[in-house]
Amino acid sequence: MSFDFSVIIFFLVVAFFGFLIVFLFSLSKQKTRLEKSLGYVLYEILLPRREEEKDEKKTFKDYISVMEQFLAGMKGIKEGGFFNWLYGVKPYFVLELALANVGEETTFYAAVPANKARFFEKQFQGIFPDGQIEIKYEDYNIFNPEGESRASWMALEKNPIFPLKTYQKLESDPLEIIATAFSKLKKSGEGAAFQIILSPDESGFLNKIKNSIEKLKKGEKLEKSGIEAIGKGAS
Repeated sequence: MSFDFSVIIFFLVVAFFGFLIVFLFSLSKQKTRLEKSLGYVLYEILLPRREEEKDEKKTFKDYISVMEQFLAGMKGIKEGGFFNWLYGVKPYFVLELALANVGEETTFYAAVPANKARFFEKQFQGIFPDGQIEIKYEDYNIFNPEGESRASWMALEKNPIFPLKTYQKLESDPLEIIATAFSKLKKSGEGAAFQIILSPDESGFLNKIKNSIEKLKKGEKLEKSGIEAIGKGAS
């Protein structure tokens, strides 16, 4: 039995070029994502202090509800297109509460894609007409070059289909806990940042949850309702 070495060589060449294409595409994908992540505009956010007499009837829930409107409007940063789908580029914006490693003033920031900067400004000014935003060309620094750094992240303990306690059911402003922790840091040499990254739903995540809830109402078991798949999609 004889081998046709020309066929073997052909498949080796095809496999080599196939691997090369995948490798180059992977590098291009990483480069594109990095370039996208660097193409952001940083805003410092200044909100007016509440006037006690004027706002005495308002609770922190009333102010949070305004923020809910703002977040709903920011879904407009969503971008389609074959290129974004191919490279797995998902638009997102960032909200930050930060205390620089030198100073004692906690500041709110927002970072948005450069091509959505004007959109963000319109959304902010429409929801918070008395607020001010200012572009910061130099980022703040929470790190101490002679100290140590630590980071952590939060994730849902259970599947996201299960109910969460929303602000309507909270008895106190949760942001006060974070602000209090920041206030205990040293004026020089210690810094911290609390960062929330938000991206519009582009995978039908909400519809998957609604469909699973309908299946549960019909008496289907958790394993058959698609909940496990939803949990993987949310991670």
